[in-house]
Amino acid sequence: MRLFLGWCQKNQKVNRRKIKNFVCLLFKKKNTKLRTVTEIENLKRRDSKTLERIYTSYRSGFLIFASKYNLPDEDILDVYQDAFVALVENAEKGKLDDLNAELKTYLFSIGKYMIFGKLRKNKTELVE
Repeated sequence: MRLFLGWCQKNQKVNRRKIKNFVCLLFKKKNTKLRTVTEIENLKRRDSKTLERIYTSYRSGFLIFASKYNLPDEDILDVYQDAFVALVENAEKGKLDDLNAELKTYLFSIGKYMIFGKLRKNKTELVE
């Protein structure tokens, strides 16, 4: 990378910062894919450390994300727990083997559709 950045310094037409950011993103993306594959394998084995780390690291972000849907906090927490269980079950079934997205994105999308279902259910209860 230093040789590449050295070349960029000589070549004034190339924006050094943009290329450095691009290279960092490129390496980060590769590392993320490897980490995701390892996490999926650990989810399949129900590794307790991985389960706890994923559950706690994404929980606060999900609660903030889900708060915009105007559900009570208890319901949001229930949805997160159900979405996490669904994530682990999908990993065990092999549905995550060809996952192209981040694990966090997949978990949040499961939760989002569970929230939509809960809102739909609440809406039909109000109509009746």
